[in-house]
Amino acid sequence: MEHIFELDSILSKYRGEFDNYWHDYLILDAIDILNKFNDAEWKHLFDILQNQKNELWYLALISILSDTKNFSNALDLCISIFRGNSYAVQIATIDTINTIISGKDINIRIINEIKCMVANFTPKSTIDDIVYNALLSNLASRLG
Repeated sequence: MEHIFELDSILSKYRGEFDNYWHDYLILDAIDILNKFNDAEWKHLFDILQNQKNELWYLALISILSDTKNFSNALDLCISIFRGNSYAVQIATIDTINTIISGKDINIRIINEIKCMVANFTPKSTIDDIVYNALLSNLASRLG
């Protein structure tokens, strides 16, 4: 479980969109740690999501999920994170999901779950609308 504590410590250091130290250094460490996770650590990460209330922590986690080797667990985490979170976390999650599923063979069950998850989402800006529609287009192309 050492990797969980390392990751939590790094994610807790994220200070927002303009945090250059995070984007230049810490993000690489966080990705490296996440890629070392075993099954028990992934399960524990799912478990601690329920107790996490810090939006910046969620945004930091979301920012590394598209770079992990275990894209199946990353998608499951995104789905868990999306529900009941702030708008900023939801739009970041939509963007990350779109990145993760691009060019990968994703189970149709997951595709349908993502489609249902975002069905009632309403973008609040032109940029967010582009991000949202990119995901919808990606999902539609997979459903035929």
